[in-house]
Amino acid sequence: EDYLYYQGESLVKRFDANSYLYISRAMDLYDVSEGYPSLEAALRRLRSKALFIGIRSDFLFPPAHVRWLANQVRLVGGDSTYVELDSPHGHDAFLKEWGQMTNALTI
Repeated sequence: EDYLYYQGESLVKRFDANSYLYISRAMDLYDVSEGYPSLEAALRRLRSKALFIGIRSDFLFPPAHVRWLANQVRLVGGDSTYVELDSPHGHDAFLKEWGQMTNALTI
């Protein structure tokens, strides 16, 4: 809980609230399949390897959704890997769990 308060205070000092609203809205509205007939059609265009990292305690991007997307890439012939981190830090685990992140990135 102290960690969350610290992060909140830090964010307030360096980030304009209106900017945060616009970024948050852009994330909510982004649709990778826009302009394509389906999500599958959009994912078929992926030519690079894709690494999907889920975090067990992440409520912003639940690991089940991340795992599902990695599987969708594989189903259309893409090269995707799914790794799941175990951390109490939720979505911010990518900032706190350097060891686990490094291991995931070297797969």
